[in-house]
Amino acid sequence: FATSLWNSSSPTVHDDKVAFGSFDKNLYVFSLSDTATMWKRSMDSEISATPAFAADGSTLYVGDKKGAMTAIDMASRTDRWDFTTGEWIFSSAAVAGDLVVFGSHDGRVYCLNRISGEEMWKVETGDKVTSSPAVDEGNVYVGSNDDSVYSIDLREGLVRWQYKTGGDVISSPAVAGEVVYVGSQDGYLYALNAEDGRLLGRFQAGGAVSSSPSVLNRTVYFGSEDGFIYAVR
Repeated sequence: FATSLWNSSSPTVHDDKVAFGSFDKNLYVFSLSDTATMWKRSMDSEISATPAFAADGSTLYVGDKKGAMTAIDMASRTDRWDFTTGEWIFSSAAVAGDLVVFGSHDGRVYCLNRISGEEMWKVETGDKVTSSPAVDEGNVYVGSNDDSVYSIDLREGLVRWQYKTGGDVISSPAVAGEVVYVGSQDGYLYALNAEDGRLLGRFQAGGAVSSSPSVLNRTVYFGSEDGFIYAVR
């Protein structure tokens, strides 16, 4: 399937539905079983963030270049609410229970009530947030272009710890057990203790690590701007 402009939004899937955004200012939704049933929804701005479904599939949360996070009712295709930040939302939202968490290029991490769109908390970082948050065990893990990885309490919005790397952190963290894995523009993949942010180890690639790591069977897979895909234990 081709859109009229390039896409940086990744597709997200819930049951039989696939959704993704495009720089042509459209949100696309289609069925895995029959792409002819696809529909598209015109948005106010370009979409680079990956949309996120509510757990029951009833609502889709989409951030755009104008800085709006919009909750779309999947049945009626109308807005349930929208919330505006100061700048581009490149970060993809994480839905955790009754909350939606995401970052903005205004330098903040936001947490909203997913039903009403009410702001529950926001955390200021030192630079824009391109990284997409990971949520695990009641904590949020996210990177910032202030060279840091943050752990934030999901309910209270309090920073639990901050770990400074040697470059922008646009990679999205992956959590496996008690370890947070995340890449940095300094060329390292970091393994941090999820509880206190202690450095457990790091692996140096040949270029910046912008990609988000994936963990399977104690092996971490990630890409680097040196053109290689790495598998590290």
